[in-house]
Amino acid sequence: MNLRKLFYWNKPITETTSNQAGVINQNNPNTISESLATSGSNVVPISSVNYIDRSDLGMGLADATSETASLPIQVKGLMNTPELIEFFDDKYFGLGRHNGSTFKTQEALELGKKTLISKFQNTLITVSERKQAIVNKLELELISIDGISTPISNKLRLACEQLKREINLLQSQTESAGSQQGWVLDALNRYQIGFLKGLNDAIEFEMLAGQ
Repeated sequence: MNLRKLFYWNKPITETTSNQAGVINQNNPNTISESLATSGSNVVPISSVNYIDRSDLGMGLADATSETASLPIQVKGLMNTPELIEFFDDKYFGLGRHNGSTFKTQEALELGKKTLISKFQNTLITVSERKQAIVNKLELELISIDGISTPISNKLRLACEQLKREINLLQSQTESAGSQQGWVLDALNRYQIGFLKGLNDAIEFEMLAGQ
């Protein structure tokens, strides 16, 4: 019987993150701090990361051709898109802890981070493509109503410009993720801290088992 696997599958994992800064609170935070200090890792402390500045995010506009177009335009933050909500809600600390206790190598840590980055980039591409499809539709509508209503045409142009700004922001974050920067940094830190925690626990367990 593999005692180490039995030990970890029966051990509860608790992960709590804040809404914005990605702050992790464990039952015993000193253990994580000690494992980071002894590992010599370059991981960025989660408490110093503020990967979401909602005031700087692009905003989506409501359909300007609807019957309510005369009302104030509704806005929605990019971070509230379903794909990004799903990505950041994932249990990266728990995943890192499992991989750290199982594989215990620097290569495994780097591979896990690259996989996470790839997942994030694919998520951003999916959101960008959907927004680009909306831009294409609005531009066709703009052509079809040309000369009919100047106010509606102006609102359509405004919506297109705003969506294009969002697309540019998403593309910028896609590039930043490749350098382990930007929005993805929160998830990377959670994964790496979990990996080091799992590695530390696995080593301690093996030491106790060898006594």
